Amino acid sequence: MIYKDRYLDNLIKSNKVEWDKMLNHKFVKEMVNGTLDKKYFDSYLSIENSFVLDAIGHMAMALYYSDSLISKKIILRILDGLLNNQLNYFNKLLDDQNKVNIIPKKAMLFKQFMKNCSMKGYEDIVVSFLAAESLYNNWCSIEKKNSNNNLKVYSDWINLHTDKIFYEQVKFFANESQRLNNDIMPSIKQKEIFKNTLLYEIEFHDSIYFK
Repeated sequence: MIYKDRYLDNLIKSNKVEWDKMLNHKFVKEMVNGTLDKKYFDSYLSIENSFVLDAIGHMAMALYYSDSLISKKIILRILDGLLNNQLNYFNKLLDDQNKVNIIPKKAMLFKQFMKNCSMKGYEDIVVSFLAAESLYNNWCSIEKKNSNNNLKVYSDWINLHTDKIFYEQVKFFANESQRLNNDIMPSIKQKEIFKNTLLYEIEFHDSIYFK
């Protein structure tokens, strides 16, 4: 399932170069067509696991910042999804959850960027999560039908980002971004947050091959 709406589409169009570059990233293509070497996927998982752990904290900050009780209830559901659906996936695959992984410098830049968004406030968190999650929702949904030759573990990862729970998360972030902006055309600030998130996503996925 791909979540789409006019507001998200405007954000994507305003950052089309970065969006297309990430959708056509070597990692995305190799994961989808089944040619991704398992050692790179293992490297990716160890880094992504740390991002999900960080995301729990960022969402907790969003829960604190939010001025809407309805939004707080949805954020609680998102936290539950992170703590259960996503972490359960990693728990099944990573041998040692307590192992300290060396995070590549480029991936650390993304971690720091998301931390900075968390410290800046609610809008920064919402828009950065919209960029990251809509990106995954799109490429996983578009390429899902072509992943028949993939390893089950790769297909499971793709399915995790195309189910109804993930779809609803992207929808929430898109609706909140528009509510905060109060206009169908995204603000310069939101375009910049969206763009920077994509740029750091590209850097992170590059780092998987050059750890």
